[in-house]
Amino acid sequence: HYGGCRIVVSGQNRPQSAAN
Repeated sequence: HYGGCRIVVSGQNRPQSAAN
């Protein structure tokens, strides 16, 4: 979630937030 993808459904993480 660090970056630009803060809004993500708990469980469905986008590629960007996947890196964490």
